[in-house]
Amino acid sequence: MRIGVVLSLFLVLVVAVVLIGGRSVIGPMLQKAMAQPLEAHRKGAVVFTMPDGAFCRHMDYDNKTAELMESAVVQCAEARPRDTPRAPSGFAWGSH
Repeated sequence: MRIGVVLSLFLVLVVAVVLIGGRSVIGPMLQKAMAQPLEAHRKGAVVFTMPDGAFCRHMDYDNKTAELMESAVVQCAEARPRDTPRAPSGFAWGSH
């Protein structure tokens, strides 16, 4: 009987230490994660290479508002100009 009581008290002590210690360790990490702005996770960027291969068109997408915003056309960081332009695909007026 004495062993059961001692083990029960020891179990209560261990549970109390885990709850208090767990909150003191995990609490600041959760607060730090919640303090980060959610706006950083709700936006994306799409980059289209223009036909010449030297310029890129940047577009930003906002997941919260579902808005697609076009930015300026700038020179690509990995610019690889093409020697010959691409052959037109599909129908074109006056090509015959």
